[in-house]
Amino acid sequence: AIDMEMLKEAERGHAMESDDEELGEGGALEEVKLGDQGIAVPVMLAKHLQHHQVEGIKFMHDSTVTQGKGCVLAHCMGLGKTLQAVTLITTLLDTPVEWEGDAGDPSVEPTVEPDVEPTVAEVGKMLKPELEKELVKRGVCVKGLKKKELVELLKQSLKKAAEKT
Repeated sequence: AIDMEMLKEAERGHAMESDDEELGEGGALEEVKLGDQGIAVPVMLAKHLQHHQVEGIKFMHDSTVTQGKGCVLAHCMGLGKTLQAVTLITTLLDTPVEWEGDAGDPSVEPTVEPDVEPTVAEVGKMLKPELEKELVKRGVCVKGLKKKELVELLKQSLKKAAEKT
């Protein structure tokens, strides 16, 4: 529960749980470590954080990264929730992470798979000349046939061909 004493401490930029943090010149934090993985908040950001903000960042890191859950960060207005969120995101983006398969796993090979799934319109455009010839051979009038109708005829034709094999 939040009481008046805790609010006064937060107002002064001090949270009771973060008494063990080392302060640099001017009372600013030199380095902030997150978890036991050696993730450190960049000094450029850490030097601007107040103690209660450090606790918030550690809480968010523990909840989201360590435990794999979500969290809600709720403080009074003006206590730096946005700065805490941006600091955590920036820190995590700046931290190189070794993913499963990155180092020495021969079963994982990097591949590039192009997204080549054509749209209905593209299929109709690509196959229209051949399909028109085929339909004309069979005595079907193609003039004025819309692309969607053309593609539908093609699908039916391919389905019938697949059933025969």
